[in-house]
Amino acid sequence: MTIANARLVGIKHWPDKEGHRYIVFLYKATEFTGTIRSTEEGEVRWVEKSDLPQMDLAYDLLEILKVMDDPDLSEFFYTRKNEDGEWDKNFR
Repeated sequence: MTIANARLVGIKHWPDKEGHRYIVFLYKATEFTGTIRSTEEGEVRWVEKSDLPQMDLAYDLLEILKVMDDPDLSEFFYTRKNEDGEWDKNFR
């Protein structure tokens, strides 16, 4: 599958163990050509968005979709909650 006219809609970021910031850019595209293909990493298929909460998804995918769908949000990030390795999820 090849996407067309992708637009940047937000970022996701968090600090790693060495204190560096890990950044993921979130793009949205509604135009494409070709077909999706499954790989050794797993099955790829189209599903209804309303079915996503009941599925076994990648960690924090629903939070990422929240940023992608809400025009008032552009950032999803983690801040360290405590020294035990717990994190707070933040949006802006």
